[in-house]
Amino acid sequence: MQTSRDSASISVIFCYIYCMKIESTDKETIFRFSSNQNIDELIDIIDYIQFKKITTKSKASQTDLDKLLMGVKKGRFNKLKARIGL
Repeated sequence: MQTSRDSASISVIFCYIYCMKIESTDKETIFRFSSNQNIDELIDIIDYIQFKKITTKSKASQTDLDKLLMGVKKGRFNKLKARIGL
């Protein structure tokens, strides 16, 4: 299980590699990226952030998550193969 300290470390690494600037207001958080960043990688990161937001209140069982994960892994693998030309 990931602790909040682990999450903070991942956030710092993520921002060091990908972010130019993060702004936070009362209603939203804005991430600004350099224009030369690979859009596919950014979409994957956004998907992860959306996943974390959705799952914070989830009542899904581990079996439900395992089934979902199998589908996601298959989709990511196929996307990766297409991206690198396999």
